[in-house]
Amino acid sequence: MDIIKSIVVALTSPLTLALLFLTIGWILAFTRARKTSRFFRFSAFIWLALCSQTFFADLMLYPLEHTFRTSGQNISIDKNSHGDVEQNSASPDYIHVLACYYNTSGNMTEVSRWYECSLQRNIEAYRLYTASAGKAKIIVTGGNFLREKEVEYALKAVDFFVSLGVPQEDLIALPNGKNTYEEVKAVIGFYQQGDVWVVSSATHLTRLSILYEPLGENIWYQPVDFHSNGNLTPSVTLPSLSALTSCQHAFYEYFALAKLYLIPQ
Repeated sequence: MDIIKSIVVALTSPLTLALLFLTIGWILAFTRARKTSRFFRFSAFIWLALCSQTFFADLMLYPLEHTFRTSGQNISIDKNSHGDVEQNSASPDYIHVLACYYNTSGNMTEVSRWYECSLQRNIEAYRLYTASAGKAKIIVTGGNFLREKEVEYALKAVDFFVSLGVPQEDLIALPNGKNTYEEVKAVIGFYQQGDVWVVSSATHLTRLSILYEPLGENIWYQPVDFHSNGNLTPSVTLPSLSALTSCQHAFYEYFALAKLYLIPQ
């Protein structure tokens, strides 16, 4: 399964796909299919030029990141006259923060081991926990999908929150799941009642809403790790590496959604 996922990730990269088209075109150049060869080589350059444009990347990301109901992206942390945090009226009973990645190899500081998506998810979950004045419980998920298989992501996440001052009793570790579906399944199996706020990357919202359907109206979503700002202003810019990366995030998520619709889990 890890090999299949690696192949899918590679094929969703505009650079990889352009290189594949160029290779096919180069091979066909040695045959009689000269027109087909030129088509593949031309398509490779057009595809790469298109995906390196910020506007095209924003178009791909907009349906994923900016057309969904959330819990409100600017939850405030209110304090009373004594400086103590007061519970926000919109605070949840549980905060589910999904896994991203934690680097177990190499010699580096602890914070450097967390990928950007992990840091954003964890910090937002901590911020929501603080806004609830400690009334909500943080649920962390993620099993042994890291490079060192004996390390479970959820337990590393618990250590992260404890280092920020979250009491151990306010943390619920479900060290299950090597993918989003398995993580959500673990939470649904644990859930009894109450409102759950789900913290994950903005591109995941549509897929998460499908997976969390069994919990009905008790689920709200707090997106982080945006790859676009939601402004669809037509423009032509110099080729951008960040646009290529954003396109890959979008293509991967569309592939995951197609898989979810075609192969219900």
